[in-house]
Amino acid sequence: MGIRLAEFVVERLRGRGDEVELVDAKAINLPMLDRMYKEYPKGQAPRRSSSSRARSATPTDSCSSRRV
Repeated sequence: MGIRLAEFVVERLRGRGDEVELVDAKAINLPMLDRMYKEYPKGQAPRRSSSSRARSATPTDSCSSRRV
């Protein structure tokens, strides 16, 4: 269901005039797909970036209220 949902969202965004590019994280070797956080030995998982910490600290962001 993942790719179907991604393509649906991309088409909806394009339909409203947004410029969208769907990126395959595995094809461009993003390290986020190497292992799940829980698979790292205790204390060896990569640190979260400051931007991801900031995002998780705020209950909503400017995009969350827009309908897709």
